[in-house]
Amino acid sequence: MPRSESQELELSSSFQGVNWNVFLQLWEGLVKPSGWADKTGFRPETAPRLLPNMMILEVRDADFLIRLCGTAIVDRLGIDPTNQPYDVLVEPDQRAQVLGRLWEMCRYPCAMQVILSHKSFSFAAKAIEALFLPFEDDQGRRFLLYAAEPLMGETSPNWDELEPSEYWTVSRRYFDLGFGVPEGTG
Repeated sequence: MPRSESQELELSSSFQGVNWNVFLQLWEGLVKPSGWADKTGFRPETAPRLLPNMMILEVRDADFLIRLCGTAIVDRLGIDPTNQPYDVLVEPDQRAQVLGRLWEMCRYPCAMQVILSHKSFSFAAKAIEALFLPFEDDQGRRFLLYAAEPLMGETSPNWDELEPSEYWTVSRRYFDLGFGVPEGTG
C-alpha cells in the first residue's frame, strides 16, 4: 500500500536533527511495495554527516545482529559491537522490552524515532535522536538501519542516577509507512 502525502510529510517534518532531510529523501526513494526499502540501492555516503552515527542490524529468526557500526557510536559505547547481537547494548532488565519494540517495528513495517539521553565515559551529557528504518536486500534478508544524531540542550530527567555509557529513553514514536503502527502507538 503506498504512503499518503500526509504520511510522507509527517515523517520528514518530525525530526529535530539538522541532517535528516537528505537521509530521509534517500530512504523514501528506495521504498518497495512491501514497505521495506531496497538495501542494495542505499548509499550511506550520500549522508556523510550521519555515517559515523549509523548502525545496520540484520533481522534474524531470533535476534538482531549488528552488521555495521559507525565510529561515533563505537566511541560513545567504548566498544565495537560489530557482529554481536544487538541485545549486548541493552541492559539485561530492558532487553525484552527493547527487542519487543524492534520486532513490532518489523511486523508492520514502520519507522521508529527514539530520543535518548546518554552519559558518555567523559561524563558529558548528550541527547540523541535515533531513527530506525526497515531495509531488505535482493535475497529477501531484512535489516534495520539505525541512524542517530546528537541534539543540543537536552539531558535525562534522572541524569545523576545514570552510569557512564547508560542510556535513558526520553520518548519513542512510530511512523506509519503505509502498513500501520503497533497498537496504542499511533
